[in-house]
Amino acid sequence: MYMLVALSIVRYATTANSSMSIKFQRRIEKYS
Repeated sequence: MYMLVALSIVRYATTANSSMSIKFQRRIEKYS
């Protein structure tokens, strides 16, 4: 049970981080 919850949290964190990184990359491309 705890393993499934931990995996879901990790997946959510990774997806959020990836989307944020894409947004930052787009902003950097616009400014550069």
